[in-house]
Amino acid sequence: MRENTLRNFVLGCLGVIVVLFVLGLCVGWVNANVIEPARLAALTPYPTDTPVPPTPTPTPVNLKTHQGVEAYATSVIDHMKMSPYGQFEGVAYTQKTKQLQLLFYIPSSTVLNGNHLKNMIESNCYDVEHAIWTSKLKGVVSTVAVHIQSDLVDRYGHNSKGDAGYVVLKANTEKRFVWDNLSIEDAWNNQIYDEQWLLPDVAKG
Repeated sequence: MRENTLRNFVLGCLGVIVVLFVLGLCVGWVNANVIEPARLAALTPYPTDTPVPPTPTPTPVNLKTHQGVEAYATSVIDHMKMSPYGQFEGVAYTQKTKQLQLLFYIPSSTVLNGNHLKNMIESNCYDVEHAIWTSKLKGVVSTVAVHIQSDLVDRYGHNSKGDAGYVVLKANTEKRFVWDNLSIEDAWNNQIYDEQWLLPDVAKG
């Protein structure tokens, strides 16, 4: 009886030892194959913000073509934010004569009276001529004409849209301009443009 008890005890101890040995092997395998959370976080890339596409390089404007001159002139006007003075209607460049023409429209609904329209035309003409002649177009164009149109009514009551005023400035004349010392009023009143014109009713103010 005692021998059986001893044998059972020994076998029980051996069983426990075997179980512990197997558990030890399992724990070792898990530790060897499972990445700790801290290490896992280090290996996992953090999500980044949505990538910002690179700013496209602007296409160089070829000022030797009429399309290039018109595109550049349009960009000059766009940077001026002309809305308080009039709406930009279009541009035309004649390469043979190097004449640049710019067209603006002042709706009659924005005009308070004749004097107000007169002041807007003079201001618009000066600002556009100044902007063009102090841009890269100087040395490219030989003449810049600025036409300001508005809503007109003839003596028979017919409505139309046409020139209310314009100026023409040529390169040879512009050479004498010192823009920083020249006011809008001086430029118009001293008639230093090559051509300037106002609709008679507008000229009265």
